[in-house]
Amino acid sequence: MAQRQNSIAKVKYVVLDVLKPHRPNIVDLTRELVVKLPGVTKISTSIVEIDQDTESIKMEIYGHDIKVDEIKKILREYGASLHSIDAVTIEEDGAE
Repeated sequence: MAQRQNSIAKVKYVVLDVLKPHRPNIVDLTRELVVKLPGVTKISTSIVEIDQDTESIKMEIYGHDIKVDEIKKILREYGASLHSIDAVTIEEDGAE
């Protein structure tokens, strides 16, 4: 399959299923991700399930060039783990 010359496909939206400890809370974790991730413009986080030691959360991340590997790295720093990527939107940007 031929590639278009000088075009780049960028992640614009992603939905993540994340397992995290109770601390940090979702406000602090979400704020850290927004601040530390260039290319991310907005994150919406909700708790899906709470158990004795952990919380399952859904994160909807919006931006112009979302780096999923960087998100995983920061989540690990806070004791969280990425269970799955449940949705993604990728758009092709023109020549750069």
